[in-house]
Parts: sequence; C-alpha cells; structure tokens
Amino acid sequence: MCESLNKSKRAANIPSLRGGTEMISEENRFFKFVWRFDGIIFMITGVLALIIIAVSGYQLVNSLKRGKDTRETLNIAGNVNTDKQINLGEITDIENTDYIMIPLQSPQNSQKFSSCSSEYRILNILFVNKQNNMGKWLFGNNDHSILLHELLSEKDDCDSDPKIIRAILYEVVNKDTNGDNIVSEDDKKIIALSSSSGDNYKEILSGLDSFIGHKVLDKDTLFLVYQKQGMGYAATVSLSDFSITNQRLLPKVGDKSREIRPPKVSSPGGKRK
Repeated sequence: MCESLNKSKRAANIPSLRGGTEMISEENRFFKFVWRFDGIIFMITGVLALIIIAVSGYQLVNSLKRGKDTRETLNIAGNVNTDKQINLGEITDIENTDYIMIPLQSPQNSQKFSSCSSEYRILNILFVNKQNNMGKWLFGNNDHSILLHELLSEKDDCDSDPKIIRAILYEVVNKDTNGDNIVSEDDKKIIALSSSSGDNYKEILSGLDSFIGHKVLDKDTLFLVYQKQGMGYAATVSLSDFSITNQRLLPKVGDKSREIRPPKVSSPGGKRK
C-alpha cells in the first residue's frame, strides 16, 4: 500500500515538473529573442554611425578642397594655371610707407633650384595700401620667377634711426633661356627696380649669368656687381630715376689697366626663393 501511495505521489509530481520545464523553456526563448533584438539594434546603430562618419568625412574633404581651390585661384590674374598650388606668402611691412608687400608663391621643383633656395617659387608680388586696403600687382601676369626682392635703404639694419626706403631691388627670371621648359635660376636673369609702392618698375640689366651683389652707397646711388657672358661687371645706378650712370668691365687677373676698386659689396641679402 505504501508503494502504491508513493507511485501516486510521483505521478502527481510529474505534471508540475513538466510545467516548470516548459516555463523555463519559454523564458529562455524570450531572453534569446531579446538578445537577438538587441544585437540587431546594435548592428543597425553601428551601420548608421559608420554612414554618418563617412558622410561627414566626405563633406569635410569637399569643404577643404573648395577652400584650397579658393586659396589657389584667389582674385589673381586671369592667366593663372589652376593646376598649380598657388597661395599668398608672408607679409612684409615697408617701413615708413603706407604699403605692405605679399608674395604670390607656388611650390617649386627642388631639383631646379639650389639648396639655399626656399621651397617656394615667387611668381608675383602684391602691394597693399594700409590706409585704404587697395592692392595692385607688380606684374600683369604670373609668368615670372622672382629670385630676390630687397628693400633698399641707406641705413644699416643696426641703425636705430627710421629707415627711408629708396627703392626695391629685384632679381627676376621671365624666360626659359636654356631650353629645359622651366623658368628657373638656371636661366638668364634680370635686375630691376621699383619704388616702395611697387610703381615705376624698371628693368635696368638683362641677360645676366649671375648677380654677385650690391651696396647702397648713398641715398641716390646703388652699386652692383654681376656676371654676363662669362665676364664680370660693375655698375652704379641712380635711385632717383633708375638709370645706369656708370658701367665697367671688371679686369681679368693680371690686367691692371682695367683694375677698379669697388666698395665692399653685400651678397644678395634680400628675400630669396
């Protein structure tokens, strides 16, 4: 009888165990569903985040590109080759005048310029009036390569008195004279002068092999030494009208008949490329 009673109790407990097992299975399926749903939501969120990052990056790149294009074209002369990277360089204040000067520059082929040159080729120079913000370009096009531009004053850099800028000296190349299809310092050079405002630009020497140096002798006289067709020359230039007042061939070694004693000449110390 006891055994029969125990069997009855076990039989009575079987439905409750089955019910508990079924409840646990339902809970497991629910949690699996929640986990899968969370995974789907997480994946969708990640995909949306990647899309947002990609779109933002694309817009940023386009914005930078538009900004670069704006810097390269600027409001410069219409014959600019927009394939070049062109921008404005550092500002130079022209002391005791109403003007500043800003070079227009582009990266240059380092193989065509000496190791002492900068990484930029100066194509043109912008002069801006500080009083009215009006600007003007030194050249009407950007086909030049300005190797040197220097403010000329009879005062030394260490002189505490205000400098009076008498003129601006330029060493320029504007033609490919050696046939390598590049306008560089390997070509024939031009020496020119302008007023401190960039006006009255005048070429005073051309066809130079190299420009050796210069010195301001007084407020109205500039002394130059240069080489042309393999020969050395010395010249004096009037800073009042930019005309050559004297020009002589330097003597060869041992030729005392043409010997001259020029003053100490500074090497080109202006802003070179």
